[in-house]
Parts: sequence; C-alpha cells; structure tokens
Amino acid sequence: MVMTQELLINGVFFGGPCDSSVSKQVVHSPWSGSVVGVAAEAMWPEADAAIFAAVQAFASWKSTPRHERQHLLVSVSQMLRDRREFFAELMADEIAKPLEMGRAEVNRAALTFQLASELLSGPDFETADVSYDPRSEGVTARILKEPVGPAFCITPYNWPINLAAHKVAPALAAGCTVVVKGSDSASLCTLALGKLMSECGFPPGVINFLNCEPSVAERIALDSRIRAVSFTGSPKVGWHLKSKVTDKRVCLELGGNATVILESTPNLDSVLDSLTASAFGYAGQICISAQNLCVVEELYEDTVTGLIERLPKAGNPREEGVLCGPLISTGALQSVQLRMTSAGGTVHGGEVVKPNLMNPAIIDNPHRMSEAVREEIFGPVLNVIPVKHVEEAIKLINGFDYGIHASIFSQSTDVQETAARELQVGGVVINDVPSLRFDNLPYGGIKKSGFGREGVRYAFDEFSEYKTVVTRG
Repeated sequence: MVMTQELLINGVFFGGPCDSSVSKQVVHSPWSGSVVGVAAEAMWPEADAAIFAAVQAFASWKSTPRHERQHLLVSVSQMLRDRREFFAELMADEIAKPLEMGRAEVNRAALTFQLASELLSGPDFETADVSYDPRSEGVTARILKEPVGPAFCITPYNWPINLAAHKVAPALAAGCTVVVKGSDSASLCTLALGKLMSECGFPPGVINFLNCEPSVAERIALDSRIRAVSFTGSPKVGWHLKSKVTDKRVCLELGGNATVILESTPNLDSVLDSLTASAFGYAGQICISAQNLCVVEELYEDTVTGLIERLPKAGNPREEGVLCGPLISTGALQSVQLRMTSAGGTVHGGEVVKPNLMNPAIIDNPHRMSEAVREEIFGPVLNVIPVKHVEEAIKLINGFDYGIHASIFSQSTDVQETAARELQVGGVVINDVPSLRFDNLPYGGIKKSGFGREGVRYAFDEFSEYKTVVTRG
C-alpha cells in the first residue's frame, strides 16, 4: 500500500487518499525510481488557512505555562526515539539517506527537542545588575523574553527531521506558533513529522505543516501576519527572500564549502577514516561535509594515497553499512559533474553508475580558483590541495565567498589558536572534521553562507523579543 501524508492545518489533516480537493505530489525513490508515497500539496487557500490558524493560536500559546510547553516538547523527543526506525527507513526511501545516518539524525532531532524543553525549566526573565549607576538605588531590573509571533520555517531535504527540529523546537519553546514548509524532495518526511507532533497533543493551530510550491512559500514569507522567517536551503533562494522580507526577523542557513587543514597528526589513518566519512557520507549532500582538504607538503603523498585506498563505492541506502547512496536527483549529479569539469587536477573515482548515482571522487591538486574549490559542490567529491604552511591554507579559505565550518588537524596549540582566531568562518573544529556539530552550540555562516544563528538556545533568541522592565521601589 502506498503511503499518503497529509497537510496539518489547525489540528486537522487535509489531503488524504479520498480527498480530491487537495492536489497530490507523487514521490519517487532516488535509488530505485519506484513510488514511495503521495504527499498532499497546499495551494494558497490552504496556506492562508495555516497562517490564520497560527495567528489565532498565538495569543493562547504564548501564555501557555512553561511546564506545559516543556511537557509537549519532551513528548516529541520521546516519540521520535520510539519511531526512529520508521523515520530512518522513510529517509532511506525518500531522500536516499543511508540507514545509519538516518538513525543518527533521528537521535539528534530527539535531543534537539529535549534541549529546547530544558530552556523552559527556569523563569521567563533574567535579572540584570544596574548597581554600576548611582541612580539605581531602590531599582530592580528584569529582561523578559517574549515570542516574536507566528513563524514560518522552511526546511531542506538533506536533514528533513533534525533541521526542522532546529527551527520548530526553539520556536515553540519561545512561545511562537509555526507554519512549517519542507522541501518538495522530502515532503513525506516533513509531513510525517507534523503527524507525529500532532499525536503529542499540541493545541490546534500551534503547529501547521505544509507541502507547497516555492511561489506559495514566498507568499507565506511575505505575509504581514508572519513575524519571523527561518530558512535553510540554497544561497540564491535565501538571499532572494531576505531582500524581500524587510520588516520581520529572518534567519538564513545557506551553502558552504567546508575546508580541512591537515598540518600534523599522530595517527594519519584515523584522520583519513574520518575524512572519508565526512566527505562522502550521504553523497556529500551536507553543508559542512569536507569538500576541500589542504595538506602540508610533507604529508601530501601519503594522504592522497590513503584516501584513494579508502574510496568507497556508492550503493543502496537501504543496505546496512552503505556510506554513499545516490544524489537526490539527476539534476544534482549533473551539477556536481559540471563543477568537476572546472577543477583540473587528477580525478580518482567519480564513475557515474546511473543518472543520479556516482562513486565518490578525489581530485588531486585542483585549480584553486576553480568552481569545484570555491563553490559548494554538494556531492561526493573531495579536493586535495597541497600547501606549504597553515597560513597559505588560511588565506585560501578566507578568500572564499562562503564560510560555515572549517577544521584543522594540528598538534601545535599555537597553530590551533591561530586557525581558531584567523579563519573567517562561523565555526572552527580542531582535530576533527568540519561536519562535527553539537546541537546546542551556535551554528551558522558568514559572508554568503547565512545570516543569524541556529543551535537551540541561540535559535530561541532569534524567535524572541527582549523587553526591559525597570521597577523602582
């Protein structure tokens, strides 16, 4: 039986198998091409109803006691753990995410909801010390955090559960109501998350989950009733939205081209194992997967040889142990190949197995000004670049238009500190790969990579307004 996932609007599901009034999207597996399921698809009337529901529910939700919001978030966390295998298998089928990575994503999403719930354990204000000012005698000061209002959360296909969690959980904790729109490449996953959350008992209108065309999503983002927009996706779309949405909160998590510096290590084999997983896991379709590797000359030959020996073969994401499955679409693979043609250097691997499936590739000594190095590949390709010293690598990275994460392997604390201070990126990882992310730390990019920060407690602030309350007497 083919799976059907429905829209969630104001606590009611629309677009079931017998509902001909709602358009349907047929979802195909990137691996086999077979039908995975059918997703209901909202037009403007459904989107308008979702916004209206979020607005109507906001007044009561923002006043809901913190312990009640906390209980609901904990319930989502637990239910995600209970249904981990269902979501891992759905991601394998719909977006070709290998099972092991899918399970890890669901675990992280559960943790993300748990972390958001913990923000509600204390009071809804902070006390402030104003004793530095002689006028403060007899004065107390508080800083309230109030929700900005109904929020529109736009999520990508590559992390449809955890990146949705990174928007929805802190928004709900802050007291915002949400309208959630997933990628049309992961519509089943997004709507399934909405169904799970509905089962946890959220009041009608607090959570609304849609699947819709980009034109409808843009109209939602521009609607004056929406007070915050959180977007993860392509730089082109994200900055276009930012240029149009000028009167509300906007957070953008966009593309990157994460680079690793290999300066020294006591265990090269361990480093190469980690790099292989980071560069080629989920076919490189991760914003902070290792894309470029700058290696000091004395380690270069052994590094290239070791990476070539570790090149995995692409395979079925439903099979245990598979690291790299197909790309999300034929167009995605064509984009990767187009980037690779600009690279120069020597290509190892990279054989195209079928229209959206290619084996991972290493490009030995590519042109540094090529698109393959400077732009996001978003595919299973690792550029290996020789450098004379760390400063040369830092200069290269700082010349990029993008900057989310970079990492450095070094045994020198001075070199580590230099990289941490001088790299122009949102986050620096020392002695591990750039795809390492902890969900409560601030996360985001600089330059063309984004605007604002996620990470649960920091996203909570993005969805909050500060109000100062000063009391004398």
